[in-house]
Amino acid sequence: MNKDYTKYTAEKLLEDDFFIESNTSPTLDTINFWKGQVVDGLDEQEYQLAIFFLRSIKVKKEQITNERQDLLWTKIKDSNKILQLQRSRRFRSFMWMAAASVAVLIIFSISYIYQCK
Repeated sequence: MNKDYTKYTAEKLLEDDFFIESNTSPTLDTINFWKGQVVDGLDEQEYQLAIFFLRSIKVKKEQITNERQDLLWTKIKDSNKILQLQRSRRFRSFMWMAAASVAVLIIFSISYIYQCK
């Protein structure tokens, strides 16, 4: 990592993806890297404050079970089928209304022609 962290504040450290990743899942290399940064001029109080804030935030990672995932996919597929069925019904209803409108127009046209004779 070639980035210079010497002028970073705790806030800037908490916005840095590498800082977050290297402190939530530390390796020997990242531990030595941050020790080197403190030696090179990173304000240790800012560094410790950032670590304090990072560790005080508890993130609960919930893994979804395969059964739950299958259930969700089934619900999504079912809702898509329902939407397709509703669209199909709406289209058929529209076609029937259009056909009825054309039939009424033809009937009125024919009756008008016969009345005018």
